[in-house]
Amino acid sequence: MSSTARATHLAIEGLGKRYGAITALDGLTLDLVEGEFVCLVGPSGCGKTTALRIIAGLDKPTAGRVRSNGRDLTALAPAERGMGMVFQSYALFPNMTAAQNIAFALGRERNAKDRQARVSELLELVDLSQFARKRPNELSGGQQQRIAIARALAREPRFLLLDEPLSALDPQIRGRLRNELKSLQRRLGITTLMVTHDQAEALAIADRIAVMRAGRLHQVGPPREIYSTPVDPFTAAFVGAMNLLPATVEDAQTVRVLARLPLRLNNELPKGAKALAAIRPEFVDVSPVTGPDALAARIADREFQGAFVRLLLLVDGFEQPILADVGNAHALAGHGERATVRIAAEHVRLFSADR
Repeated sequence: MSSTARATHLAIEGLGKRYGAITALDGLTLDLVEGEFVCLVGPSGCGKTTALRIIAGLDKPTAGRVRSNGRDLTALAPAERGMGMVFQSYALFPNMTAAQNIAFALGRERNAKDRQARVSELLELVDLSQFARKRPNELSGGQQQRIAIARALAREPRFLLLDEPLSALDPQIRGRLRNELKSLQRRLGITTLMVTHDQAEALAIADRIAVMRAGRLHQVGPPREIYSTPVDPFTAAFVGAMNLLPATVEDAQTVRVLARLPLRLNNELPKGAKALAAIRPEFVDVSPVTGPDALAARIADREFQGAFVRLLLLVDGFEQPILADVGNAHALAGHGERATVRIAAEHVRLFSADR
């Protein structure tokens, strides 16, 4: 989905949040279009949950505002913003059944018959009709999550806000439920903003990813763009595995990696500048064949990853390991074996070492 195909549905404009001398958010600006699924990612403490709480109306910003279709929401109470929120802990009432938890969100504005019909509709939506009378402690983590989502959707909000909704689940359940979550979001067409620290999760389900660090946005774009063309070393290293190798610029078209390997790379850095050559492990070629365009190395360790093996390679005279992902049947996959490393220039992103 293109973020420019339709008008902005939710606008986050220059949000700032300070706690005394601590800056939690610093000028956060992000637009979401209707029906879009955006994941806000970043390391712990980067401000992503603070941003979500301000958007929901649970916290007040020090600066900036939140708007929807031109309407300023910044001073409105949470109930007036048209947002449904699912917390990391799900926040279900332990003394209520699944149906009662959902009904609670409806308040007393509807008559009993309408309330029951809406609860039944939501339980069916999340495929939990048979668990209507179960209390939270009788439900699995995944079932609790779906009840929390159903409750967040009870008042038919225009936006769905999710704060680490899958983090408490087992890995196998998490993979299945993230697919269910994306499928549900697509069926409803609801504009969704999800906070997560799990990059793989964001890559799998987001229409766009917004990468944060220290209260600021570093890059916003579709998952493939974030993965393939990161704008800086932080984004490159944070989203997926990445090798960041020291390099020196020899001229406008040549960069020497690890002081040995010349690569033909167009760049705008001055001659002699220190740089970082970023390359994903899947694009590092490992073989027994030597040559002038290769680096001699040995296999220091290997990690079985299921579909592939991740090798940790030590280039002769260089302490930082290089990661390489190879197939399970790769001939060179033993600890201590000698290997030759090649790096294709077309798969390298070059950054200034000062960034």
